[in-house]
Amino acid sequence: MLAAYLGIDREDFYTRTKDWKIAIAVCSAIEKDMQSFNLQSYKRDSGRYPSNIEFIRGDVQGDIRGDLHFRIYLNCPENPPDFPNKPVFTPYLGCSEHFCKVTLEGSASIEHVGQIDNASVRAVMPKQVFEPALDKPNTLISDRIPVRSNDLREYEEYVEVYYPHTGVPMRGKVLKSHKVNGEIVYFF
Repeated sequence: MLAAYLGIDREDFYTRTKDWKIAIAVCSAIEKDMQSFNLQSYKRDSGRYPSNIEFIRGDVQGDIRGDLHFRIYLNCPENPPDFPNKPVFTPYLGCSEHFCKVTLEGSASIEHVGQIDNASVRAVMPKQVFEPALDKPNTLISDRIPVRSNDLREYEEYVEVYYPHTGVPMRGKVLKSHKVNGEIVYFF
């Protein structure tokens, strides 16, 4: 999505973004759905095979049409991108020009922080660095996400993560992370 917003061509995507680190904060209530399809092969005698597709959608008091709101933190060690005044859309994400509404909030310094007990976190956090508080109400989603790909855009590494479900920050112990403008984040 960021590559499309910045107008990076498909051929240049990997080389331009391979050193970027991204952190994502979930700022609205979300739901995770899975749909299963039985796909039929056109090859003779190949039969059918199931395919599961997962979707994240907005949820505003049970209304599935609610907007999703994320805050994306981008750490570019060299040559930060020039953010355009108007988004540039490239065809490899599809033909719709209305896939997201983006507002550039600005630049900020990144502070490395160690362990934080009783932290309030909206960011997507790996399970190995976040321990949810058991004595406080926590509504979170556990998932497995890709965090590294190769130049062919094939995923090479996945990480188990937590993120907030209702838009309310998760509570727990953070073993290591970063802070940007006071917000606890984890850069993948």
